[in-house]
Amino acid sequence: MNDIENLSEYIEDEIRDAGKYARCALKHKDETPALAELFHRLSSEEMVHAKLLYDAAMQQVKDMIDMFAQ
Repeated sequence: MNDIENLSEYIEDEIRDAGKYARCALKHKDETPALAELFHRLSSEEMVHAKLLYDAAMQQVKDMIDMFAQ
């Protein structure tokens, strides 16, 4: 598997985890707001991770395009 495929899988994992935490935040929103806030923060962090991985994947694509353009 190449780097872009690996990064793509990692991005999917991060997004999946973000969704899991978001659902937990909604579940706890009314009864335990502090816990809901924690899950919301965790979900947001996972999306930051996904964006970092996406940026790395896009850089890999750009590097490949540049390599083939030469």
